[in-house]
Amino acid sequence: MAACTGKMQPLQPEDFSLALRLEINSSIRAILTSKKMTRLEGHCECKKVSFEIQQEIKYFSHCHCSQCRRSHGAAFASYIRAERSCFKYKSGEDSIKSYASSKNNKRIFCENCGSNVMFIDGRDPDGFYIAMGLINGEPDLPLAHHIFVGSKAPWHEINDDLRQHDGDPY
Repeated sequence: MAACTGKMQPLQPEDFSLALRLEINSSIRAILTSKKMTRLEGHCECKKVSFEIQQEIKYFSHCHCSQCRRSHGAAFASYIRAERSCFKYKSGEDSIKSYASSKNNKRIFCENCGSNVMFIDGRDPDGFYIAMGLINGEPDLPLAHHIFVGSKAPWHEINDDLRQHDGDPY
């Protein structure tokens, strides 16, 4: 043991028990190798439909296609992708209505307030694309990108440095 000199001495591995060193190493390894888990909650305007998503969000986009612009009444619609297996309705599943907006896509909305909840892309059987405007709080999200800018509204100017794709990048 070092004599007290008034200065902090760095800790040495032998200062810790073997069990504590193993526990610290295990905790550090778990932190470094763990996936970021995110729990998101959201609801429609009237709060009849509510849901939760339990997963790390890896996809975030601003879609400028004419279908999204019309269904949201805005210059673009922002979506995150959720795995179907990680999405769960908390309430209002019986208040959900849908319509086919194209051959492959289905739009999901609340029958009471009309809020767009999500769209389902028939080419992506494992995912739901959730309308970001329904998500509560400030979730940890990846950097967004703009899609279908080739069909964006002529009156809208994109004023950021996010990636832009003329169509669907996938």
